[in-house]
Amino acid sequence: MINPGFFFIIAGIFSYFIDKNKKLFILATVTSLTAMYYIIFGITFGRIPFYESLLVFEFMDLELVLFRVNSISRTVSIIFVLFGYSGFIYSYRLASKKFFLISLLLVGFSVSLLYVGDLFSFFVLWELMNIATFFLVYDMSDEKRRQIAQYFFLMLIFGGMCLLWGIILHYTSTGSIALDTAQAGRIFFIISVAIKMAFAGVHTWLPRTYTNVPFLYSVLLSAYTTKVGVYGLYHLLDGEFIMYAGALNALFGVIMALQQSTIRRILCYHIVSQVGYMIAGMGLITHAGNIGGFFHVINHILYKGLLFMMAGSVIYSVGTEKLKDLGGLWKKMPITFVAGLIASLSISGAPFFNGYLSKTLIKAETPSQLVYYGLYIAGIGTTLSFAKIMYYTFIRDTEQEVEINRSPTVSMKTAMIFLSAVMMIMAWTPGISENAFNIESGIEYFSLYHLWGGAQPVLLGILSFPFLRRWLKPHEVESFGTDPYSRLGRAFTSTLCLVLSRLHTGDEVRYISWLLLALVFLFFNIYLINNVFFVNTSYISIIM
Repeated sequence: MINPGFFFIIAGIFSYFIDKNKKLFILATVTSLTAMYYIIFGITFGRIPFYESLLVFEFMDLELVLFRVNSISRTVSIIFVLFGYSGFIYSYRLASKKFFLISLLLVGFSVSLLYVGDLFSFFVLWELMNIATFFLVYDMSDEKRRQIAQYFFLMLIFGGMCLLWGIILHYTSTGSIALDTAQAGRIFFIISVAIKMAFAGVHTWLPRTYTNVPFLYSVLLSAYTTKVGVYGLYHLLDGEFIMYAGALNALFGVIMALQQSTIRRILCYHIVSQVGYMIAGMGLITHAGNIGGFFHVINHILYKGLLFMMAGSVIYSVGTEKLKDLGGLWKKMPITFVAGLIASLSISGAPFFNGYLSKTLIKAETPSQLVYYGLYIAGIGTTLSFAKIMYYTFIRDTEQEVEINRSPTVSMKTAMIFLSAVMMIMAWTPGISENAFNIESGIEYFSLYHLWGGAQPVLLGILSFPFLRRWLKPHEVESFGTDPYSRLGRAFTSTLCLVLSRLHTGDEVRYISWLLLALVFLFFNIYLINNVFFVNTSYISIIM
């Protein structure tokens, strides 16, 4: 047995030796189809037992589980692979060798993480995803992208260090590294998962990163990082507070999105908002509610990826994504318009579109009226946001006609049609998704009761848009660099430079004194670790 993510990792390494796009695309196609065949026919129809460790290695007295299957990992990995392949199709004519190489690795690390069963392997793949994303964003020749990549790396690596510290505390408390709900170090797991999911307050890396890279990269990035964070939340944390945090996140993302004036910035803040629905699902006490969260994960990957493809097509054809400079494109870009409309109705939760199914399941399993109506209001805001995108990009008439510099490539159109078709099939056959997750929710998705419940926020959003358009009108795009983490980083750097410049006087006696003091401090820490820390580990774990 082999972890299906390894197919992509091997292909990514092999792609280093290939130069032509056509050959790289063939490699990506063969890899995607092989992985999909293996997951569907090898894992599903091969009846591989769930929750059984199938690929185990011993490492330093630790049991590393590199392949363990359950209905969640199997189903989410299918969508990871399917979307990755649609991303390769979309990017075929425009992508560089770097894009194919790192994208294959990123998909591989993401899929592999879904199947591991121990915290050590989970941490390694978690960090490898961060590193792959960093190199995808980083561009030596672009100062802005260098700064953005560094910002992303610092935030995500800090989250990774919190994850590592949480794992250490959990291991010293329980003696186990099995991937299970944390018994110690919960605060560190919370911080790590929150950063990965772009939770409100530590979300700043997401809009900064996704809006300042080539649109091809935005399409791919939209699918993986935050969803892996949700997967980590499900395995590592529990508690009713998660449900309320999800509703809060959904509302925060919507409020921020309504203030934006470029397509991708709106989409980025709606990643934050939609992750809120997923978090709410993870906090529900029922298994069906948890599955509703993952149902929303796979739906979100598809419609948010399609929305980023729509945005990329507009950027490619017109040269801008500023809403104030767009308008009247529905006649000139009909495929892009229809794809954007399908995705917009899906993310809004409109009946007969795939987002409606998962939102209905989550709300049906929600015991709290506060959470229910929080998600309800977020749904209205979501509809307003995408009414704004569709109106200002495609529908409104402009005084000066918006020029199309070039049409979207055939591969871009093919990918959008493909994803649209997949989404509509899923929307009309909810039983397929429920069977994939091994649940029977008992919900009649197409009953009048649930259809009306799903339609209400959408109708309220659409009907209120003409009256709120004055306040939603696009404005000049705001600049980055004003978030608290940037200010804190600049203040810390300038203070550190000032202190070091005053301390380093060239006095040799002072330097020798510092060296001796450092050695004393080092030996003191070694003593504490050997004689105090491990003796009181259980006490420390209880505190954390």
